[in-house]
Amino acid sequence: MAIIAIVMGSKSDEKLMQPALDTLEQLGIGYEVSVISAHRNPEETREFGLSAEKRGIEVIIAGAGMAVGGLYGVALGRLFCGESMFSRATDASKVGLAWLCRHLSAWDWPLIDSQTPTPHMLAMGAMEIPREDFLERVRLLVDRDPGPRAWQVDPDIHPLDPGWRRDDAR
Repeated sequence: MAIIAIVMGSKSDEKLMQPALDTLEQLGIGYEVSVISAHRNPEETREFGLSAEKRGIEVIIAGAGMAVGGLYGVALGRLFCGESMFSRATDASKVGLAWLCRHLSAWDWPLIDSQTPTPHMLAMGAMEIPREDFLERVRLLVDRDPGPRAWQVDPDIHPLDPGWRRDDAR
């Protein structure tokens, strides 16, 4: 049974993803491969993500040959726990983080867990929260419904627009 889904934006991304496929084969880990373009088929992409758990998928590995930066993590209720950022171009991951922050704010997700208060994250506006306060916030957020607009890209939100305000996005 597949527990990992490998999703690519186009068949041409297979070369990029081949090392992951080879590793999963060597380890004997079940996986499925899908070619879905989020740009050309956003509804199919959304359904792919929403149905993953029902199909037994525990991990999604996404690849796109032109991806230059971003971040990934885990969403629980209205809490996003950032795992890592990557960048193939200067500041690309920062744009990805800015876009995520704007959307999470518009969806009324009040907390992103960035794990540790690194100088990089502090420079981007992160704040250290005392452990007990953090744990209380986690308890309150993980069981909340993510909301009807969660994980839907809002074209009116732009991460680099200094005039954007959360109230304007509602």
